[in-house]
Amino acid sequence: MEEEVPLDYSIGQAAQMLSLIGKMEMRLKPFYTRAYVATPFGEFCRAKPVVVPLPSRSDKVPSAAWTMEDARTALNSMWNCLGDDFVASNTEYVHVSELGMHWESIIVGKRDAKKCNFCDTAKKAVREYRKEAKALMDEFSLVLKTRQVQWRAEGLDDDEMHERRSLLKADMFPEDSYPDANAAESSVDDILAHICEQDKFPLVPFEGMASELERKNDDIFNALALECQDLCKTFYQPLKQNLANLVAFSGQRVYRSWMDTGEEANSIRRELVAGLATNGFLVGVYVMKAVDFV
Repeated sequence: MEEEVPLDYSIGQAAQMLSLIGKMEMRLKPFYTRAYVATPFGEFCRAKPVVVPLPSRSDKVPSAAWTMEDARTALNSMWNCLGDDFVASNTEYVHVSELGMHWESIIVGKRDAKKCNFCDTAKKAVREYRKEAKALMDEFSLVLKTRQVQWRAEGLDDDEMHERRSLLKADMFPEDSYPDANAAESSVDDILAHICEQDKFPLVPFEGMASELERKNDDIFNALALECQDLCKTFYQPLKQNLANLVAFSGQRVYRSWMDTGEEANSIRRELVAGLATNGFLVGVYVMKAVDFV
């Protein structure tokens, strides 16, 4: 954080911080002691632990449990509107990023129950695309068989029948047809690219963020790359689960430009994912990733 808040030793904050650090070592250490592949180009994503004592409250006794409204006031006093963003809903506060498209869509439950609606929606979209494409190809095959009987009766040779087949396929599947029947067995990335190019990706799982996308289809496709989906499964989802088990209240993912490190091409984007402990500490990690300015 940009402003430091000194520990209040009179109310035992030093011991409280040591206790929190111990809990972070148990729950979060696996996430900030390794790097995760984040893009097809081999770029990495890392986590850096964050634990910050929030400014004391003037209207409550020190022993009173902290609430999210307390966190809003304290964080706003440290940086303009940071507290408002921290406690906001997914539709009230929006900072577009590949992390965010997944993070806001991740649902965590008891124990190890977790899922990402964004990733699940992508998998479902690919399954439906392949199903529709296969149905179109099956229809084409049926029509072709009927036509081939007619063409043979007309005495067409193999070359002529091949030409007729090509014309029939072009007629049934125009260049701009959706789905592309030839793509039924294509790679997941190719199918997702076509879905996004045609503006067919369902936006329900992250409506709030979707309204702020500058290059909607490109941004969605980049966040759906298989590397990003793997990153979500191995990093984002378990991180959110463990963070939720560590804090009393989970806050909104927040970002400010002063969180970044480095300069220009070497800049590292840092987004804060954190929660509130009942004793008034902000606990979480910076999720760090190289920023491409090209």
